[in-house]
Amino acid sequence: MAGTDTVAVAFECRSDLSELSPTHVLGEELCQKAGVKYEEVFTDAASMARMARTIKREDGDVLCRLPFSVAVEAEQFGATLSLNPKTRLPAVRDFPHAKLDEIAELPPFDFARGQMAAALSAAEMLAREGETVLFDMQGVFSILSMIVPSKEVYKALYRKGDRLRELAGTLRGHLAAYAREAAARGVKIIAYTDATIAYELVSPDCYKNLCGAVTLDAVRAIRAAAPGALLHLCSATSVGVERAGLCRSTAIDVPPGTTYGEALLLAWENPAVAVVGHGCHGRTQYPLEEPRIYRIDLNSIGDYENPV
Repeated sequence: MAGTDTVAVAFECRSDLSELSPTHVLGEELCQKAGVKYEEVFTDAASMARMARTIKREDGDVLCRLPFSVAVEAEQFGATLSLNPKTRLPAVRDFPHAKLDEIAELPPFDFARGQMAAALSAAEMLAREGETVLFDMQGVFSILSMIVPSKEVYKALYRKGDRLRELAGTLRGHLAAYAREAAARGVKIIAYTDATIAYELVSPDCYKNLCGAVTLDAVRAIRAAAPGALLHLCSATSVGVERAGLCRSTAIDVPPGTTYGEALLLAWENPAVAVVGHGCHGRTQYPLEEPRIYRIDLNSIGDYENPV
């Protein structure tokens, strides 16, 4: 079992594009190899599936990763998207709200509209072809920070905690429904990514009682909605909740030379593992530096000492 201090040092977030493979920047050369148009990779299911297969082949990976945009959920709430000139990925151009209080409602996701519809359809296509799909979902705070400026989210942590919890509760239900739909389409691994709120950027009490509590509620809801899928927490999230005392990690050995993707497949096949973390789902093609994966055991509701 890893101590929280060790975890904090060993599992820093490694999502910097400079540390990832070239396939994480969807350039024209990669599009030509996939036989797709760049703009359609984010909106057309068939093009998205072809790109996912191409990336898998180019990386020598065992998984197909979807979607390619971090703004899938935010688009559902009115975020205006444009292609970032540097990363060549869809980014929020205009926030639908200037302040948190302006959000009147967060309607349920429409699985037949926008990037979300394309991503779900692409996942279903790949699963039917026998591919193992890792499906990336943005977390509560990341979604909120794309429909209002992130500074508004951080201010609300200390000034409008009740309103933040209210919105988070709504999003939790939407994300659970999204996970249920993804699993029904054949997705085996769901990645919950929420690096917007970092443990180091808020007070320990705020993280434990608000950020971490919201995160655990969302994770529990997703697990209940998609019990057959493995849930992966990005290292920024899993390290934070463990440092806050809201979960514990246990190292599970895998054969030397195993890639992170292969390790995730082993975890999916292991009935004793429901949630994993302390790793980067954007690096599934790389061999693990240490041959182990980390099971995350969440604390029971209201219990900061005894994880279940």
